[in-house]
Amino acid sequence: MKKVLSVMGSLVFAMTVLFGFGGTASANSFGWTYFETEDGRWDGNAITTTYSQPNVEVHLGVDGRAPYKIGGTRVDGQTLRVRLCNPVTKACTSYQYFGGSEGLYSTIVTGMKPATYRIDIIDPFSSYRVKGYVEAATFSW
Repeated sequence: MKKVLSVMGSLVFAMTVLFGFGGTASANSFGWTYFETEDGRWDGNAITTTYSQPNVEVHLGVDGRAPYKIGGTRVDGQTLRVRLCNPVTKACTSYQYFGGSEGLYSTIVTGMKPATYRIDIIDPFSSYRVKGYVEAATFSW
């Protein structure tokens, strides 16, 4: 059920981005950024939420940017998990799996407090790193 809701949310967000925003809906994209798991660095650009845009959608590896294990093996994005962390307070959301399929892996975190957050992606492979591209956008409903 979580997968279905995640995919449905991603599709609604993608359709909204493609066909425009109506009423008070708006979005702010923070661009694609290269990431590697297990490198000790934040993954992706800093994300700033506001009272008017408290929701965050994180996208993984679309447009030929699918995640790979270092060594070249393609990784199913649904095996990766992501959380948002506030580097000032050290508070983080719980890890969430990405939903969707190759070309549209994403997850949505709602109701974030206004602050600047960083992305943290983990993989299930203890002996491999995963590399790829990640993007995030804040939005209102």
